Amino acid sequence: MTDYRERFLIVTFTWKETPKIVELKPIFNTALDWARIAPNTWILWTNNSPVVWYNHLRHHMTKEDSVLIAELNLTEVAENYVGFYPKWVWDWIDKHRSSG
Repeated sequence: MTDYRERFLIVTFTWKETPKIVELKPIFNTALDWARIAPNTWILWTNNSPVVWYNHLRHHMTKEDSVLIAELNLTEVAENYVGFYPKWVWDWIDKHRSSG
């Protein structure tokens, strides 16, 4: 059974050679929303599972590249997450926390 609930996923890469940012943007644009929070890391707001995202992304990776795709539980501030990031990142997360 497919789970179509909205959720946050973190997607982070290690590339052996040149990062594939240009190739990945159209794929990430199929998410409900996304934020690139580091040169190799995105948070997605999506209704697809990590497996679905892996199947979309793996075609743009070599055998030497690495990727981690995991669900993020961002439901309770200071309970499930804390950190230092620019205000726009926290605003982006809060926007989806309140809509989800």
